[in-house]
Amino acid sequence: TGTVWGVAPLPDRGDGWRPTQLTLSPQAPLTAVTLRLVSASPPSADNRWVAMLSRVDYLADPAQQTEAERSQTERLRLGVTIILGLTLTVLLARYGAEMPLAAYGLLLFVLIAGVHLRENVFFYWDEWHVLQRYLEMGVRGTLYTHNEHFLPLFFLTYFIESRLFGDAYQSYLWVSFSIHCFNALLVTKLLERFGDNGTHTRTAARLLGAAFAVSALHAEALHWAFEQSLLAAETATLLCLLAALRAVRDGRRRAFAGGAIACGVAPFFFGNGFSVPLQAAVIALFGGVVAADPAAERLLRARRALSYLACCAAALALPALLYSVFREGAGHGISQADPFGNMAALIDYLTVGIGLGTVLRGIGIFPALEPNAASAAASLLAEAVPAFSFVAANPAFRFSLLGLMIAGILLLVGAALDRRSAAAREWSAGLLLCLSTLLLPALGRWSFGVEQSLSLRYHYAALPGLCLMVLPALRGILALPASRVGKTIRAVVMLLFGLHLAAQLEVGARFDYFTSQGEVHHAFVSRLTEWNTRRRQNGAPIPGYEMSGTPWEGLQPPYPQTLTPGRHPDDIARVLHWLHPERHPSLELSK
Repeated sequence: TGTVWGVAPLPDRGDGWRPTQLTLSPQAPLTAVTLRLVSASPPSADNRWVAMLSRVDYLADPAQQTEAERSQTERLRLGVTIILGLTLTVLLARYGAEMPLAAYGLLLFVLIAGVHLRENVFFYWDEWHVLQRYLEMGVRGTLYTHNEHFLPLFFLTYFIESRLFGDAYQSYLWVSFSIHCFNALLVTKLLERFGDNGTHTRTAARLLGAAFAVSALHAEALHWAFEQSLLAAETATLLCLLAALRAVRDGRRRAFAGGAIACGVAPFFFGNGFSVPLQAAVIALFGGVVAADPAAERLLRARRALSYLACCAAALALPALLYSVFREGAGHGISQADPFGNMAALIDYLTVGIGLGTVLRGIGIFPALEPNAASAAASLLAEAVPAFSFVAANPAFRFSLLGLMIAGILLLVGAALDRRSAAAREWSAGLLLCLSTLLLPALGRWSFGVEQSLSLRYHYAALPGLCLMVLPALRGILALPASRVGKTIRAVVMLLFGLHLAAQLEVGARFDYFTSQGEVHHAFVSRLTEWNTRRRQNGAPIPGYEMSGTPWEGLQPPYPQTLTPGRHPDDIARVLHWLHPERHPSLELSK
């Protein structure tokens, strides 16, 4: 039992609640806190319910920890992530090429779940609108447009999950983890097959596949189940790219058919799936046609590539038709800018998105995930080094130039070998993949400003391109001769790679946007369920949300607009009852 040191009234919140802060003795060994309410009026169950409606778990709240406790916890976590990153690097560098794909995938899945599994995440923003459509329309609610995206396959998948998992949001995230892990395996296979598939290429591909899997850039997609749409779209994209290599190199008819199907379904998961033919053209050109020798083989592959792209274009006819038919929908971004209305803004969007959003953040030099982090970093840099104050004038663009400079260095490394070398082809293909994945978002979102190009959702599909750009450099280091210099360089690079993985694990673990929102929303839903139970106990007819005319008038839990704007708490309550009838009460009394 803890001892209460002091009681201090806090300012009225303005919503009917009058909070009070209880200060607990920090010297006492705290195992539990007993709160006893003393009132001038006779005590009642209602008073106790009101007193406990808004409580803080002292033992679980990190804000109640001392500075020393927080520092010790952070040091311990940092040490664990460094050890984990280095261990993973050594394991893959030593045994990655021979490791069974199933074991490799299981290792990645454990890492993904260990970093991104959260306890307090919950339904957020657009999900409530979609779930309410399911409640009102059933499976027919899957046919509608959301932010210009007509996504029947994703909404059908999400509908099935809602029927299977109810309000158990973590179960939705396990599906996200599984799709992402499968995508990491596909990225690994794409890197292996694009290269020479030798031992060093396979080892480098396994290392880069792990880097893709644990990248902190995927935090948003893995913490918000609604973004399974882009995860599944990327699955279809990667399958189409792998089929492109098989079709162009070997002429397999099955690859033509499979690639066309994958290309055709991608836009039904995410609108950026319309960029798949561009990405397939890049892979077919640099991975198939340019790599061919002699000239006769190159001509044959060029014909296959054109045939494959024609199949992909034909497969997009149905999605394009349905997108043109289902134009009315919902979402905050339904109004489109003129795609080519401002070419300077369009180029800035692409430059910042590729240079800062994908390259710098992808390789860990700029690990911040927030879109406005460039401005904060520029201010700190200008204070520390006044000579760099010019960066603050346009921080996102200035930092993006650094990213492009690093990409240029990789280009020079590849060009120094041979223009027709595998390194040059891989770098060129990787850069064009990054460009093609950001092209459609740039055309539709440039009017939102360059910092919008840093939104994490747009870089999930771009990161495989960065992995392809880095592949030749990493493979070359692994292939260095077993001399003292070669071993030293290899050891230093592997150390840096392990620290990079550790940094990605740490940044991903610190990403708490959806966790902080989920804590608030969980608390509201818990109070809402108790409140609606009390409304039902009041008898027929069930009073309104404010319970006007009852002793409970004005004590309703305030609705957090961060949950989803423009909705009434009763809308949320009906969705919750549809998701889990046993846990959340109905707002209708049974006859």
